[in-house]
This record gives sequence, C-alpha cells and structure tokens, in this order.
Amino acid sequence: MADGRERRALREHPKVEPGRLLRFTSRRAVIPHIRAGGRGGSVVFTSSIAGLKAVAGCTHYTAAKHGIVGLMRTLARELAPESIRVNTIHPTGVHSPMSNDEFYPQWLEEHKELGDAMRYNLRPADAMPVRDVADVVSFLVSDAAKRITGPALTVEAGESKK
Repeated sequence: MADGRERRALREHPKVEPGRLLRFTSRRAVIPHIRAGGRGGSVVFTSSIAGLKAVAGCTHYTAAKHGIVGLMRTLARELAPESIRVNTIHPTGVHSPMSNDEFYPQWLEEHKELGDAMRYNLRPADAMPVRDVADVVSFLVSDAAKRITGPALTVEAGESKK
C-alpha cells in the first residue's frame, strides 16, 4: 500500500512510468505478507533485456528497466536473512498486449533496428509467447530455485549475445 509520500509523488509527477511506481509500491504491499508467513518466499520482478544493456531510442524505457535491477539487488540483499528471494527476469520481445497494440507496428517501422533486435534472436525464434516467460517465473518461485536470489535472469533466446 502506498504511503503518503508515494501518493504525493504520483500526484506531483503524473508522468512517472506507472510500471515503475507499481513495482515500488507493490513490493511494500507484498513483502509484509511474505514476512508474516514466517517461511520465506520469493519476489520476481519482470524487467526486459533493456534492463541489462543500452537500447538506443528507448531512453525512458531502458532507464526504468535498469531501475528495476537496482531495486531487486537491494531487496535481495536486505531480505536474504529472512529467506526471501528476490530476482528479475529479462525477456526479449514477447507477444503481449504491449507489442500487439495499434501503435506497435508504426513504432517498428520508425525504429527498424530496435524492432529487429527485439524480434530476431540468435536462436530461430521470433517474439516469444507469454507462456515462456511465465514458465521461468514459475521456476523462480518454486522450491527448485530455493538457492537463487539476486541474479538478473535473461529469457531471450541469445539476443543479448548478438
């Protein structure tokens, strides 16, 4: 739940990227419940490959995604003593409402190099289905990942190696 300072910041800065504010305020809402359970737990933030490298032409998006990495690393360090794991995942292009809206085809035409970087990976794969990203999140919150906290995990079919 957002405190007074966060609500005031949102009112005073209405152009703050909603996703960034949501991640910051949601962790304040979620972490107390994980702590109350007394069994540890897992928090996974979805960033983007743009959270790990510079993506020219997407300055605001890239900066926001890098911020998620800083938030994750700090929380991973703070919450590890309570057995609360914190990770980020960094997918490349994903078939999602964001990439399938009426404006995206025009954006791709205007930013061909960026669009190609997100769609054409080293592996023979175009934009991935949302399910592929969800599978990685499912793994990270499972007991099979109980020793994983703090890394920025890429889900990008080799795109970052180009």
